[in-house]
Amino acid sequence: MFDDLNSKSFSVLPTKQELGLEMSIDPISIGLGVASAGASIIGGIFGANKQKSNEAAARKAQEKQAELLNEYNEKKFKNDKANYLANREFNFNQALRRYEYDTQTQVRGFEAQADAYERDQQNLANQLYFNQQV
Repeated sequence: MFDDLNSKSFSVLPTKQELGLEMSIDPISIGLGVASAGASIIGGIFGANKQKSNEAAARKAQEKQAELLNEYNEKKFKNDKANYLANREFNFNQALRRYEYDTQTQVRGFEAQADAYERDQQNLANQLYFNQQV
């Protein structure tokens, strides 16, 4: 009964043997470690190459987008310029028509006043003639 107590220490923490942490270095473990390190290095090299190709693809996509945007802006500029010129011509024609209409209205008003003045003068002359006859 007490032999079991004497053979073990009274430590609360488990030993390395109990945890299974004793390591032995064997050639397979070394080979696997070297292969893992080599794979990491090669993966890093290929990763860098992949990053460069991704950056080149992104740059190419940006250049294509810029080219498309420039084409769109050029078409938009031409369209805006044509619209501006058409609007300017339309506004000029509208202003010219308005001027002609206002001028015609003013001429008609003047002619109406001149006709009224002429009728008044004729009436005055007639009235003076009748007054002399009496």
